[in-house]
Amino acid sequence: MARTYNVIKYVIKKNKDDLKIHGLRLYEFNIKDEKAINISQPIFVNRATLIEKIQNGEAFTHAFRVNHNTYYAGQLISLSLNKNGYINNNFEASRDIIRNIEVSILDYE
Repeated sequence: MARTYNVIKYVIKKNKDDLKIHGLRLYEFNIKDEKAINISQPIFVNRATLIEKIQNGEAFTHAFRVNHNTYYAGQLISLSLNKNGYINNNFEASRDIIRNIEVSILDYE
């Protein structure tokens, strides 16, 4: 079975002070001959599903769009769950962080 890669488009938080990610928008794809194939439509993934993807060893990356249906995979993003249950590579951290990814705020107030 081919490894699933995930291109993170942006992170979604409920408000600017939220410590946990509410979800994210991403594309799923596989790689063959250094090209992304089987590219999904953008999908919403909630926090629980994101944690499952991390625990299943799925890869996360930035991707570069070449044309309408062609993407090249960029640098991999290392995601892990720390001892406090946060998505953060810092073992002691007390908030979710995915570096260098846009954050969208769902502030309804």
